[in-house]
Amino acid sequence: MKAIGYTRVSTQEQAAEGYSLAAQEQKIRAYADLYGLELIDLVADADASAKTLDRPGLQSSLARLDAGEAEAHVILKLDRLTRNVADWNDLIERYFGKLVGLMSVSDQIDTRTAAGRLVLNVLVSVAQWEREAIGERTAAALAEKKRQGEHVGRPGFGFEIREGRLVQNDSETAIVDRILALRAAGLTLQAIADRLTAEGVPTKRGGKWAPAIVANLLARAGRWALAGRARRARPGGRRRRVRPRLGGRGPFRPRPGRAVLRRKRERGSRGDPGNPAAAPGCRGGAGLCGRPGARGTSRRGGRVGR
Repeated sequence: MKAIGYTRVSTQEQAAEGYSLAAQEQKIRAYADLYGLELIDLVADADASAKTLDRPGLQSSLARLDAGEAEAHVILKLDRLTRNVADWNDLIERYFGKLVGLMSVSDQIDTRTAAGRLVLNVLVSVAQWEREAIGERTAAALAEKKRQGEHVGRPGFGFEIREGRLVQNDSETAIVDRILALRAAGLTLQAIADRLTAEGVPTKRGGKWAPAIVANLLARAGRWALAGRARRARPGGRRRRVRPRLGGRGPFRPRPGRAVLRRKRERGSRGDPGNPAAAPGCRGGAGLCGRPGARGTSRRGGRVGR
């Protein structure tokens, strides 16, 4: 029986060292020799995640199975293909039925039999449960770190983590200031990226500068400046956040609610001496209409004074 082997690793380190790929290939070849399989090819996907089936090596091997070049697909473990139940159902329905078999070395599965397909469905469900449980534990651990005040995630350009706290990186902050100065001088994003790359200025990950990286830093620096201008001191040492002054407008003040406006109208209708528009019979104090009984008019229809 002709078969195609498939191996996969998910990290660059494993792909570069080749230990995991070599170990999978060795076990697959031993399995083929034990069961008399003719291994016509062994396809590998280096640095590929199991979250999706859109992988070059996997798609190539599946296309060859669909074309009838082989009758079996040999893998080391089920998670080398995918950990998603929906993807497994699609693979079983389209490829791994009674004609083309899926053989797992570690799990001892052969989907050409009904028992093999049953065991496969059970193991796939367990694999998906394990992935979801790992995600829940990871989310709980990150939430606890945030609750304790520790920074979660990779720090952005201009910052670094010291003893679990996010602090400013002076050298990277100087680079951000220079980018702002170059942009103010009229240089384009591409020109700034080319100059920084030519001068050997490192990025956060040590790669080359690109216009998108420069644009992100400029946008982030603008948000920093806006947040700094938006903070005003309050009496007693406390601080409050107000809307920054844009176009001469002052701090944001919410509009009064309907109840407040209704009380103001009632005070005006009772003849509030402090309101020059609130003469006897006035129902609004706006002076916008001349109809008797309308807002801003007297009972006789005359316009009230302002």
